[in-house]
Amino acid sequence: MQRIQFTDEGREVFAAMRTAAVSFDERLRAALGPEGVDALLTALAALTAAVAPSDDGRPDGGERAGPEDEGLESDPLSAV
Repeated sequence: MQRIQFTDEGREVFAAMRTAAVSFDERLRAALGPEGVDALLTALAALTAAVAPSDDGRPDGGERAGPEDEGLESDPLSAV
């Protein structure tokens, strides 16, 4: 674990980056709509599963998986 301590300037920069990230996320979600967001998350989960190592350490080229199958939150962007 690493601990960091923000300076006053660092807090301001972090707040500005967070605001920009939230705004960008809102724009993307508005452009995609709920079904588009679901489709994107499903596609990203499938890509993650496709490149994740299998038990023998080789890339798994198997079945398509949903976010729940990979232990991922159904919406990883919800924390933003």
